[in-house]
Amino acid sequence: MHQNLNPRFTFASFVVGSGNRLAVSAARRSAESPGANYNPLVIHGPPGMGKTHLLHALANDAVANHPFLRVCYEPMSSFVDRLGSALSGGRMEQFRKECVQINLLLLDDAQFLAGSVRTQNELLPIWDAMGRNGAQVVLASDRAPADMDRLDMRLTSRFARGLVVDIALPDIATRTSLVLHKAEARGMRINDGVAPVLARVASGNIRELEEALDRVLALQEDRGAAVAADEVAHLLGVEEIYSAPLPPATRAWPASLGGGDAADNDLVLDDDPFATFLSDISASVAEVVESAPWRAVLGEAILRWGGKGIRTRRLEAALTGGSVPDVDALIEEFEADATRLICIGLEVAELDANAAGAAVLYDPDRRTEAEALLLSTRLACRPLPAPPAGLTLENLPGADVEYSHATTAAGPDRWYFNNEKVAWGWVGLGERVVEELG
Repeated sequence: MHQNLNPRFTFASFVVGSGNRLAVSAARRSAESPGANYNPLVIHGPPGMGKTHLLHALANDAVANHPFLRVCYEPMSSFVDRLGSALSGGRMEQFRKECVQINLLLLDDAQFLAGSVRTQNELLPIWDAMGRNGAQVVLASDRAPADMDRLDMRLTSRFARGLVVDIALPDIATRTSLVLHKAEARGMRINDGVAPVLARVASGNIRELEEALDRVLALQEDRGAAVAADEVAHLLGVEEIYSAPLPPATRAWPASLGGGDAADNDLVLDDDPFATFLSDISASVAEVVESAPWRAVLGEAILRWGGKGIRTRRLEAALTGGSVPDVDALIEEFEADATRLICIGLEVAELDANAAGAAVLYDPDRRTEAEALLLSTRLACRPLPAPPAGLTLENLPGADVEYSHATTAAGPDRWYFNNEKVAWGWVGLGERVVEELG
């Protein structure tokens, strides 16, 4: 059973860049061994970033690896509608059985799950049963689970047990590669320099980039001649173009379009995003290693920590920057922050599973925020100190306590006190905060 899969969406046709590399790696591993690595896998990012493509690529690769796998891809809205129909029609037990038989469930636009309390309550036991059967669940959403309104904390906890990874806007090198790949897929040739210009002009999501390319290709077909690079801005109604120099790799054409041998080409798509990492950051492997060996060292560090789910923007910025950094000091500082984050994450997860998926726990540039999260989690989870021995309401220092024996029908044994003026919980709290901060 392979429901609703689009065979055109594969890893081979997915252009990998710095903004989606970790998501692609996680998807590949989930396809190789469904249910074994990241379960559930949650991929989030703005609309038009290729999340749907990545879900289908994962499913198609999983089917290729495991032909007898029962796979289902479905938009979350459709899945929720089917669940609602099963509830209203008294067919919920049958719906549960159908879901539990699935080995790989991929749900798109998962943000539509938020706010539907009954649906979430019904999904929890279904997903738990699928997990016990070793099934893999993959979700795509336009926001992180932590940013979904009215999402059941039990679901948030389950998401935290797997992997939550984002897809960011593509950088200029990735956008240029996308233009070249899309043009080649359409069997069209565009002039040298057009792809980099389109990459600069259409700086939004992938859909906007494709729309800009479609306009260029449509004009070429209409006039019967190629569009020149200096015509693109006027064609798209843009007055000025950001004119920063492009990395060397973005000027190359895929070998199939006459750009030279594949071995010498920087933008030839590869099935393995990690194998071509240094090329993917817009410089050929040969250039990087021969002219700047320090880049290879940084590249290895990025791969190592990125594979652990740690964001590596600090290292990537140094890798693509214009000056040569102090690599040893940079990596040492980064690894210290990353190692501390891992320790913080382990303690936070032990104290509160609902907080374990916080983005600050995976970003070394936000270590201060992670430390603050750990402190607040400790304070929230530990009980307040017990009152000193012998302290009673009569001798509570500074408290305005009113109590008396009641002389009414309520009886002489009932006590009354002004609870608006008594707050025992704050006694000693100042010392507690100082202790935690120290």
